[in-house]
Amino acid sequence: MTFVPFHQPHFAADDRKAALQVLESGFVTMGQHVFDFEAALADLHGRRHAVMVNACTNGHMLVFQYLRHKIGLPAGRTAVFPATTFAGPAFQAVHAGFHVELADTNPETGATDVDLFQPWLNTQELPAFLAPMPYAGVPLPGMSALLSAAQIKEVPVIEDCAHAIGARYADGTLVGSLPTFASVFSFYPTKVLNAVEGGMILTDDDDLAGWCRAARLHGVDRPVAGRYQSATSDWEYALPIMGYKCNPANMQGAIGVSQLKRLPDTLARLKQISDHYCTAATSAGLSPISGQSFGNQHLFILRDVERDRFLSHMRQHEVQCSVHYPPLWKMAAWQGRSWELPGAERFVTGCVSLPIFTGLSAEQITQIAQALMKFPPNSL
Repeated sequence: MTFVPFHQPHFAADDRKAALQVLESGFVTMGQHVFDFEAALADLHGRRHAVMVNACTNGHMLVFQYLRHKIGLPAGRTAVFPATTFAGPAFQAVHAGFHVELADTNPETGATDVDLFQPWLNTQELPAFLAPMPYAGVPLPGMSALLSAAQIKEVPVIEDCAHAIGARYADGTLVGSLPTFASVFSFYPTKVLNAVEGGMILTDDDDLAGWCRAARLHGVDRPVAGRYQSATSDWEYALPIMGYKCNPANMQGAIGVSQLKRLPDTLARLKQISDHYCTAATSAGLSPISGQSFGNQHLFILRDVERDRFLSHMRQHEVQCSVHYPPLWKMAAWQGRSWELPGAERFVTGCVSLPIFTGLSAEQITQIAQALMKFPPNSL
């Protein structure tokens, strides 16, 4: 029995070759490899624009700042986020001047389902935007209906696709392909597609895309990739806006392109692992989240587990697990704010995440499955 970590990022020979080519090229900051990755993601999802940034959180930040300072939405307008999510996007909304509200969680899916967002479209003062999230890479049923309802009310939908690269709805449509105001992806080391770090904004809005391309690099109004590569390069540029510093590096784009080429194989491997876990969990009387088998298997989540006892049991079997997520609504950063979230409270006490990544060996998968089947029945 060997120790099984919760996650290890996987880099294939093609990824290393792509990274080395960038290093040997002499141009390592944002350049053609980034633009190639953007074009590939936009084409894959059928979106007009893709804008890469150095982190998913900064992708959200740029979209929120655009709404506040370019569109001019007033400070204090409500922005609605799922309760069960990472803190980054919600915190960026606060930094942009919005008032964050958290919508409750379906304790069977771990997600804020579409019907839990719908009431916010019937309030007297409409929200600045809605931020649905396909939790654990499981597509949200009813997203098209939510988008249609939001469009009628002129409420932007900013889709948090951090977990969802490669996930598909029941009709085969890729998550991120629907006509949201923006869909923001993550390429963090733990994600299905790992570009070392990075994020991507997909949008069909020309003005948003143009503003984000400038704002990610201080507001510079022209590409920098060729500025130092020719004796005739023009050193001049203008700064029409006060932007930010969140552009990606060429290596991130190169590794992103490399990993995108094998995304189907990655998804197939994760599905094989997930199927093993589902079989073992069922045998042990454990319950994966509803819809687990239909996602991209970025995370494998069990619900309604006696977590402390379960984590202790898995540690005894040399398996490291995790929790997604510690309750966002209880973070001290909110400075005393509180929410009534009964579904989220129930879910967060009994959720646990199993290791799932392409580098798991057959022996490690068996070790995890056997540990699951040996777990004594819980009383929740």
